[in-house]
Amino acid sequence: MRREAVVKEYFYPSDRGTLKKLFQSWGQVDTSKKDALVSIVPHAGYIYSGEVAFRVLSAINIKRRVILMGPNHTGFGQRVSIYPGGSWETPFGDIDIDEELVERFVNVGLKTDTLAHLKEHSLEVILPILKYLNENCKIVPITISYLRYDECMMVAEKILDVVNYFKDEVTFVISSDFNHFEDEKTTLLKDKYAIDAILRLDPEGLYNVVRDKDISMCGVIPSTIGLIVAKNLGAQKGELLIHTTSGRVSGDYDRVVGYAGIVIS
Repeated sequence: MRREAVVKEYFYPSDRGTLKKLFQSWGQVDTSKKDALVSIVPHAGYIYSGEVAFRVLSAINIKRRVILMGPNHTGFGQRVSIYPGGSWETPFGDIDIDEELVERFVNVGLKTDTLAHLKEHSLEVILPILKYLNENCKIVPITISYLRYDECMMVAEKILDVVNYFKDEVTFVISSDFNHFEDEKTTLLKDKYAIDAILRLDPEGLYNVVRDKDISMCGVIPSTIGLIVAKNLGAQKGELLIHTTSGRVSGDYDRVVGYAGIVIS
């Protein structure tokens, strides 16, 4: 099954030449790649957060298998939803689903579903960057709705089973924006609470602080799962590469969205 892009021209250019020039304007691809266990990148329109995502993904080794996990904004489909097979459209050509990896996820008890992915943007906007940086990579797109912390742990355990089976063949990317639609001062403060928990490699701390401080971080559940996975894979540190807000582009500092690029290794 081929998933056609649904937010091209809204979130990013659909013309590959235009997109390539945009990526080149964001700087040269880093040749001294980091071996990341988990990376966290934003998923807003490229005008706001594309450079953040590009700077993170161009700084890491993107392996041939990519698990790409993000929030389900639409509410459709399974709470944990894996796209079953086929390919996804990008301006640089289709990117194939890693059906062998999907089969492993099904074998450990996770569900496949297309409904959650039909109109979801949080994963699609990352794909042109992945395809540009590694044209041969395959993906497993996973959307996540609300989960309790114990459910996050159970999902992380299943992901670990799969990642450990494929050893060093997998790159794990989390798609998440940070605080939404408050003034920049408030957003930077709230973002810092969440970022600090991530950099401490504290998944339960992240889960709790987002709830307790009323931080509207849309990808907190995928990020929590990613942190649990990273810790179990032996993560030693988290590194904040960039933190910014939409206000730096729009000029509106009264109502912003926070964006952070983080690498965990």
